[in-house]
Amino acid sequence: MQFVSEADYSRILNAYRADFPLGASLEPALRACLVDLLGNPGSLVRAQLALRSGESGEGIELRSCSVGIAVEYFHLASLLLDDLPSMDNAALRRKMPCVHLTYGEATATLASLALLNRAYAMLYEAIEDLPGAARAEARKLIEECLGVGGIVGGQAWDLALTGSGAGPQDYIKVALGKTASLFQLVLVLPALLTGASRRELHQLRRFALLSGLLYQIVDDLKDLYATPQQSGKTARDLELERPNLLLQLSATDAMSRFERFQRIALKIVAALEQRNSRWSFLGELTGEMRRRAAALVERVNTLEAAA
Repeated sequence: MQFVSEADYSRILNAYRADFPLGASLEPALRACLVDLLGNPGSLVRAQLALRSGESGEGIELRSCSVGIAVEYFHLASLLLDDLPSMDNAALRRKMPCVHLTYGEATATLASLALLNRAYAMLYEAIEDLPGAARAEARKLIEECLGVGGIVGGQAWDLALTGSGAGPQDYIKVALGKTASLFQLVLVLPALLTGASRRELHQLRRFALLSGLLYQIVDDLKDLYATPQQSGKTARDLELERPNLLLQLSATDAMSRFERFQRIALKIVAALEQRNSRWSFLGELTGEMRRRAAALVERVNTLEAAA
């Protein structure tokens, strides 16, 4: 997914690789591990969204880019932990062997901690000049999205509900924590930095939650029906009985749910665009996710017809 110009994408990519300090005195295995990770950045979709969300306002673009890179580091750290033998015991991530297989579990864990530490530093640098009330709101948002009520809590529920026959509401609980929390951070925090209105911030929060659900449906489809070469990662939901909507609903029913969420999201986008046309990129995001979901559902139907 690409939602920025080629020049802005290059800027994000360069920042992703340059904003992480790798001093000469760093332990060699950890340094090599981090170099490999920074050299394989994935889609950088969260950083792109942060840049678009904070594109107005003098001097804000740089801070929004920093927020986006920080969230990409958080996301990468979560993937390193998620792939460990104690969690998913995965073998492939971003079309490369998982870090714990190449460098060992200890180095993978330390690399995750290094990424988390750098990410928090970047976020707090980005908000330090805000007025007191706005800074307090930004800190609260960061904690909500990254703590036990956000990505940490979502991952905990994902593990706890393994093999339990989790229902749709459990699935939503996991998706809101694991996936929607980072969407909320990259959309709402840059908007807060630009001085967006209370109404805009409220609508962005709602949109981010729906986007997380949409993104998770695509990911669930991918986990069950894309090949490792297509997805670039080890599919583990079926084998480990992780919460996955497609283990409860047919692909057609999952797509119906996707379209229902998308309709609500697009109404929010329309309301935001009435205030400022720059929010049109949010419609592009849901459209791209729908295209990917529909392509996976088509693959499911083709496989079922051939069976």
